[in-house]
Amino acid sequence: MYFKTISRVHILYEMAMVIGNTLDLNELLKDSLKVILRKLDGVMIAVVDPQHNALLAIPRRGLTPEYQQNLQRLTADFLLKKAPSKN
Repeated sequence: MYFKTISRVHILYEMAMVIGNTLDLNELLKDSLKVILRKLDGVMIAVVDPQHNALLAIPRRGLTPEYQQNLQRLTADFLLKKAPSKN
């Protein structure tokens, strides 16, 4: 239990350290998302605005071209879906 807590704190610390290095939104997102993707051992990470237009999508390094194409197809399919209306 103690090791998990220390590990989580370390991951959160590294994420926090990368945020605030720049005022440029695109550069900030790119740097932050790379750290989050690596630290949480993800396959792909993306930021989507409320209208479902992708701002940034980053696949993990070392993926085969086929796998990357499938991820891009999934992302495109997700972006084509309409957001549920809020009443």
